[in-house]
Order: sequence, then C-alpha cells, then structure tokens
Amino acid sequence: MELFAISFIATLALFGGIIGHAAYKDMKEEEKRLEKEKEEKEAKEKKARNSPYLKSRRNRALAGIIALVIKSDKVISLDEIDQALAYIKRYYTGSDYKEIIRLLKISLKINNEKFVKQSCIWLRQTLVYSECIALVEFLYGIACASKNINKAEWGLLYSIMDRLGLESDDIDYLSRKYSVFYVQEKVKRQSASATTELSVEGSSREAQVANAYRLLGLDFGATADEVKSAFRRLARKYHPDTVQDEELKNVLSEKFKEISMAYKLLTE
Repeated sequence: MELFAISFIATLALFGGIIGHAAYKDMKEEEKRLEKEKEEKEAKEKKARNSPYLKSRRNRALAGIIALVIKSDKVISLDEIDQALAYIKRYYTGSDYKEIIRLLKISLKINNEKFVKQSCIWLRQTLVYSECIALVEFLYGIACASKNINKAEWGLLYSIMDRLGLESDDIDYLSRKYSVFYVQEKVKRQSASATTELSVEGSSREAQVANAYRLLGLDFGATADEVKSAFRRLARKYHPDTVQDEELKNVLSEKFKEISMAYKLLTE
C-alpha cells in the first residue's frame, strides 16, 4: 500500500510536470505572438505616418505651431528663429526640411491663431508620444530664447501640451521645469515697470536712457566700457549682412537700428 502511494504521487508529479511544461511553452508562444503583433502594428503605424498625405499635414501643423509660439510675444527675434531652424534641421531632412521652412515663412506672415487645435490633431496622428514631448521641450526653448516669456506664451504652450494629449504628470513636470523663466520674467517686468514710472515722472529723456540700457541688456548706470562692449556684441549678432534671407534681413535691420540708436543715446 505504501509503495502504491509513492508510485501514485510520483505519477502525479510527472503528469503535473508535463502539464506545467506545456503551459509554460504555451505562455512563451503567446508572448511571442503578442510581441509580433505589436511590432506589426508599430510598423503599420509608422508606414501610415510616413505617407505623403500625413507628412504634408504634419509639416503644415509643425510650421504653424512654431510660428505661433514665435509670434506670441508680438516680437520675432533672431534667437527664436535660430532655435526653430536648429530643431527643424535636426529632425527633418531633404524635401521635408525645405517644405517646413517654406511653410514657416508663410505662417510667420499670417494670422493663424485658430489653427492650434487642428495642428495638434494632425501632429498627434503623425508623431509618437516621445516625439510630442521633444516638440514641447523645443517650443519652450523658443519661448525662453527671447527672455520674454509672457502670459500669452505660457497659456499657448499649456494649450498645446493639452491638445497633444500629454499626460498630466508630464504637463506638470514641464510646467515646473520652465516656470522659473516665467517667474523671473514677471519679477523683471515689475522692476522695469517701477523704473520706467520713476523715469517718466522725472523726464522723458531719463526714460529713454533707461530703455536704451535695457535694449543693450545692461543695468541702469553701466560703465562706458560695458556699453561699448555690449553694443559690439549685439551689432555682430544682429547685423543684417550676416544672413541671406530677405525676411530675416528685415528683422535684423530693425533690431540693429534699435541697438544703434540706444548706443548713440548712451554715448552722446
């Protein structure tokens, strides 16, 4: 009887082992099947995203969104243009690069504020989640490039994140990451406003002098050497002869004229 019990237990163990092995084999095969389905789905989605139709929509949406962020502070600066060109050149090549640049030039000239919602829909169709995150980081970079982040820019960036379908944790993280620039700008604006009010009460020339220091990126009362050094640095950066594009030449000409007038005023 005891021998029979031992034999019965051994048989059950062997049978259980066979079943367990078969179950394990089935599980691994199921994992392979799911992995293959996932790869096929991703390949299909990638192929769809790269279709001429969706690529055309993506290029239009990307150019429109970039232009909106650049124009949101009512000033088109060279730093913002440089940021945009660097991003486009990094992620897009050939005909896509040329097309986005062409569309960006057009978008900078027109009023496309109502285009945000549709642009984000098209971008969600053609970008994977990680690419959406990278795009938002880049757009924040444009906003920070001008050192002039205002309420309109901040609200626009938040709207873009929301419409791109970013998860709440990622939206909170990016908002906290770049909030320091917004806070600093608010403090800077309050300080500048107080200085301007005091200057206006004194005389219009004092207000002009304060504004001239601001245009050169200097604190009020900077030395003559600091004024000269700042002007030379900005003159090299914003001289219209440094670019070929006529639109950029016009932008640089206006900026160059501003800093030249500021320098003249401070050295009279």
